[in-house]
Amino acid sequence: MNICEQHRLEIDRFCKTHGDLCCRQCVEQHHNTCENVQSISEVSAKFDAAESTNETLKMLEALIKQFENVRTGDRESLRSIDQQGKELERRVKKFRQNVDKMLDKAEMTMLMKKDEICGEEVKVVKQRLEVCEVAVNNLKDGVQKMKILQKSKNSQKSFMAVNMTKQLSSKYEDALTDLVDGKGTFTLNFIPNTDLAKSLDSLGSINVKSTIRPSEVLKENGIDGHKLAKIAEVNVRATSDESVCTITGCVCLPDKRLVITDETNASIKIVSDSYDVIACKRLDYSPWDIVALSDMNVAVRCSYSDVKNSSNVVYILSVKTDIEEKRRLPLDGRPRAIAYQKPHLYVAVSKDDKLSIKVVVESTGKTLRTINPGKNVLFEPQYICLNSFKHIMYVSDFYRGITALSLEGNVIFQRIAGKTTEYGGLTIDNSGNVFVCAGKPYGIYRVSPDGSGMTPFVTWETEDIDPQALTYCSHDETFVVTSCNSDKAYVYGYV
Repeated sequence: MNICEQHRLEIDRFCKTHGDLCCRQCVEQHHNTCENVQSISEVSAKFDAAESTNETLKMLEALIKQFENVRTGDRESLRSIDQQGKELERRVKKFRQNVDKMLDKAEMTMLMKKDEICGEEVKVVKQRLEVCEVAVNNLKDGVQKMKILQKSKNSQKSFMAVNMTKQLSSKYEDALTDLVDGKGTFTLNFIPNTDLAKSLDSLGSINVKSTIRPSEVLKENGIDGHKLAKIAEVNVRATSDESVCTITGCVCLPDKRLVITDETNASIKIVSDSYDVIACKRLDYSPWDIVALSDMNVAVRCSYSDVKNSSNVVYILSVKTDIEEKRRLPLDGRPRAIAYQKPHLYVAVSKDDKLSIKVVVESTGKTLRTINPGKNVLFEPQYICLNSFKHIMYVSDFYRGITALSLEGNVIFQRIAGKTTEYGGLTIDNSGNVFVCAGKPYGIYRVSPDGSGMTPFVTWETEDIDPQALTYCSHDETFVVTSCNSDKAYVYGYV
C-alpha cells in the first residue's frame, strides 16, 4: 500500500495542509503551492501540538465557510420554491379563465397537488438547513476551544483536543459531501391539458424536477461493461505438502511473483510468474494473512501455533530468493487481520473479547496508536485492505459483511445489504474499486462505494471453489482468488 494508486509512484511525502499522503507527482500536480509538504520520516518523528492546533483551526474555519455557503444556497432554494409556486398559481388561473367555471373543482385539486409537492421539497431543504445549523454551531465551538488551547502549554490536552476535533471535522466533512452531492434544482411547471373536449376531469398536470438525492446504481454488467473471466489456474501444491492446501493469504510482488500462505500445511510458498511453486518453507505456526512491505519483504500473521505466545506475533519475512524470517513483532493481543501503509502496519487485534486496530511501526514493532471503532462494529475480522488515497480502511468480517472505517476509526458504513453469508479476502484495483470473495453464492463481488450492496463479477454455480483469499495484481490488472481445501488457485482478468 506504499504505492500511489493514481501515479504508481512510491508514497514518500505527507501534505500537512490537506492531510494527504503523496508521491512526487502528487506534490507537483496538487500540492505545489502547499507550504507544509514533508517527508514521511520527518512528519512522523514527533508531534508538534502548537503547529497541529493552528492547522486544525484553519481546517475548521474552512469547513465552517463551506457549510455557510451551502446554507446560503438552501435559503435561496426556499425563496425560489415560493416564487415558483406563485408563478404556478398565476399560470393555472390564467389558463382557467379560458374554460368554464365548472373547472373550479379541478383547479382546487391541482393547487392541492402543488402544495403537497412543494411541502415535500420544503421539508427536504429545511432538513438540510438544520444539518448546516448544527454543523456550524459545533464547528464554531471547536474553533473557540482551539483558540483557548493556543494559549495553553499543556501538550497532552492539546494532543487529545486536536485529535478529537479532527474526528469531529471528519464527521462533518462526510456530512458536507452528502449535502453538496444532494444539492439540485427544484423546478415546478404547469402543463395544461388541452384535450378538454374529451376529458374535463383534470385541469392539467405538474412537471417537477425535485432535489437530487445521492444514490448508488449498481450495473448488472459490471464496471463500464466489464466482467471477469478466468485466464489461468495456479497449482499451489508443493512436494513437501502433507495434505490438501488451504491458501488463506496471497500477495503479488512487483516482480510478478506471488507469495502465498498455506494454513493446513503450515508453510509459506513463492509462486513464479509462470505459476509454478519455486520455494516453500515449513513453519512452527499456521500462517493466515500476508501483506507486502517491499519488493522483497512480507509480513504474516498466524492463525494457530502450539508454541506459547507465537500467536501474538506479526512475522517479518524475507522472500528475496529463499524464505527467511527476519524478525518478530510481539503484540498485546492476538492479530486477526493485517494491512500495510508504509511505514505502518494496521493490525486488527483481539484481547479479552475486545477488538481494536493497532497502528504499528513496521521497523520497530512500536504501537503508535490504537483505533477503537466501538461496540458492535468488529466481530470476526479476517482481512483488511487500505485505500490510502481516500484514507479509508475496509474490514472483511466473516459473517457480518464489510465495514468501512476512516483511518481515525470513524464508521463510514457497516455491513452489506445482500444475500451473501460468508465474507473472505478483500482487495482494491487500480481504479479504487473494492472487491471481496464471498458466498453464498460463491464468487467475486464489487462492493458499492456507500456500502449499500454488492455487484457479482464472477459466481460459481457449484461449491467446488470455496473462495478464501483475494488479491489484485496491478501490473497486469488481474485477480488471484484462492480456495479452501484445494490445490489450485485461479487467475481472473477483465473482459
